[in-house]
Amino acid sequence: MTIDWTRVQKVLKDTISMGILLDCPRLSLEFNAFDVDGPTPARCCPAIGTLYNTNTLESFKTCDKKALLEKAAKEIWDAIQSGIVLETPSLLNKFLLLTFADLKKYRFYYWFCFPALCFSKDSHGSAARYP
Repeated sequence: MTIDWTRVQKVLKDTISMGILLDCPRLSLEFNAFDVDGPTPARCCPAIGTLYNTNTLESFKTCDKKALLEKAAKEIWDAIQSGIVLETPSLLNKFLLLTFADLKKYRFYYWFCFPALCFSKDSHGSAARYP
């Protein structure tokens, strides 16, 4: 399978010039991202994330990513069940960032993730019972 990159570039250029991609939701980590008390810009919502920085490449590779995901999903689910998300809906916009930076070789490794709740097939039918 081959991709016609000139066509892809033209489609992207046309899409951006029409403003379609500019209004799409996107996550932007800027210089003030770690300022917890800073103001949220207009037309934006905060995304609370967790940065796990590792000291070695081996610890980056062996980190239990599934456990990190399950922990984040449990935090989201607990916030839903307790009703905290009604007061602070930004708790639903969590992300995880696992990093390692090899500064001697100028190599950077990262794993970026948005945890999502996955419900069983049985749970989908139960929501229809409530009026």
